Amino acid sequence: MADALIRIYYQVAAFFSALKQYWYWLLLLMLLLAAQFVLNSYVGEFKLPTEWDWVDIVGEGLSALLVLCWLLLILSVRAKGRVTHLFALGLIMLDLALVQDFLDEFIRLPEHIQWDSLLEASPVGLLLITAAFWCWRREQHTTNLYLSKRQHIFSHPSALDKSLHIPDLAYLKHTLLKRSGNLPQWQHTALLLIEIRQFNHLLHQHGSKQADALLLMVTELLLLSLRSNDLLCHYAGARFVIVFSEVQLEQARKLAVELKQNIENFSLPVVGEAQACRLAIDSGLAMGGAASSSAVAVQTLLNQALDDLDENKQAND
Repeated sequence: MADALIRIYYQVAAFFSALKQYWYWLLLLMLLLAAQFVLNSYVGEFKLPTEWDWVDIVGEGLSALLVLCWLLLILSVRAKGRVTHLFALGLIMLDLALVQDFLDEFIRLPEHIQWDSLLEASPVGLLLITAAFWCWRREQHTTNLYLSKRQHIFSHPSALDKSLHIPDLAYLKHTLLKRSGNLPQWQHTALLLIEIRQFNHLLHQHGSKQADALLLMVTELLLLSLRSNDLLCHYAGARFVIVFSEVQLEQARKLAVELKQNIENFSLPVVGEAQACRLAIDSGLAMGGAASSSAVAVQTLLNQALDDLDENKQAND
């Protein structure tokens, strides 16, 4: 029970901590609600309890409260930007309209006053929210394109390498084992093994912390360069493995060259140094083929990629 209460406390604390950066929106809402109540009280008269309609009171009050919750939830998870501001302003306008409906159940305004009806019927809040959703749709489309290359990763979080947050060697072998059972798919699968050249020298020169940061940046570069149906895994140390799907040998070679160029042409910043670091890589490529068993097929493919990597390293030395 105590642990549950502690978790709830920290979750609530984190929620309100996230809202601190949007204090101005919350202050604006409170000021507008206060002004709205004062204005209604000043120009109108309070109804007797016998005139109250509890069905309308509960329905309209709950609607206003839920819109306020929407506002708090959106502000607690979104970063500052145009979409967030549109959502905030639109929800505030919508909440004011719903609160006016709620106040009408308690306060009777003179018949000649029309601003309350205009506020309740104003579509400004809904228009702003609609604009926010449209902008959010465009934003989400871009995000989906980015995350589509990580769908293989997040679907099996337990198989992630703890340092680079990509699948490890065990998950790679498991994936290859499943593919090898389907011969047509296996024959159109290519394995690219990538190794950062002289990484031990970088480790000695910049230290383990900076070397790990460089590996993370290489991981991001590789993920951005992959197709949505390809898979990136961490083999060991400064080695990465990429599984190309539905490719022929020539296409796999072309993709390998493009990945190599993307990494070697990119300057990676190093903390504390004015000059950026440029990496060189060696690679080994192998194509899937027929084998007597799935386990043999997987090991044969890995060995072929390792042999090709060693040959290329010797040629580059």
